[in-house]
Amino acid sequence: MAYDTKCYDLAEAFLEDHAHLNTESRRKTLAQEIQNAIDSEIADMERNYEPSDAEIARSGPDLRQQQIEAMRLK
Repeated sequence: MAYDTKCYDLAEAFLEDHAHLNTESRRKTLAQEIQNAIDSEIADMERNYEPSDAEIARSGPDLRQQQIEAMRLK
């Protein structure tokens, strides 16, 4: 799998205070774990997303139909 460079930067920042753990391999491993956590959280958010009435009104009948279909599939 691949991770965003921002995840690597974050891993690097967290490991700065842990010299005995701060290796390239561990930075990459932590970056991947951070990316996995982000991807998982976003997937959960998408799965549980319910548009507001205002969003439905702005987007017209297509979004409303998608919402109805999503509710049927749950």
